[in-house]
Amino acid sequence: MPIWGRIIVLTALLCGLAQFASAQTKPGPQIVSVTHPGKVFTHYNAERNSTSVVLGFTDVAGESPCGLYISANASYPGKTVAALNSVNLVILRITPEDKIKAAPLRDLTFTADGQLINLGLMETSSQQSMLDLRLETLQISVPYESFLRIANARRVEGKLGSARFGLNENNLTFIRQFAERLKS
Repeated sequence: MPIWGRIIVLTALLCGLAQFASAQTKPGPQIVSVTHPGKVFTHYNAERNSTSVVLGFTDVAGESPCGLYISANASYPGKTVAALNSVNLVILRITPEDKIKAAPLRDLTFTADGQLINLGLMETSSQQSMLDLRLETLQISVPYESFLRIANARRVEGKLGSARFGLNENNLTFIRQFAERLKS
């Protein structure tokens, strides 16, 4: 299939994921928007008396055949921001099936202003194949202090398995805006 055909299919799939995410009735750690890249949403759930803060997916620049999109979310009790222990980091990885070996690597590290931050193995929360592409949603709970080191760095590079990527100024701006909403 030509690259433009793949892009159209991928766009339709991402729009479908956005509709699925917005149709959820129980907010969970994976509700993110792919239609508003980098937008930060705050939602209070009166039934649960909790507030969720969500960063919409934004694409990151990489040197691999993968498409990588990063998002984050966190929640706290009540309406007033409380001290957080962790932030849930979510990565949507789109990989050509022929590039996937027996088990794709899911270990995540960042280098923030030259300082290595090893976050460990990401969990696969969803996975599906369409045409010759595999879409995976991976997530990991990141200690809040490590997340702030990434958010406040001037230069951030990441590695997910063998895929290397960088967070550009837009990515970092979105992450900083998300972090601002979590300040107590």
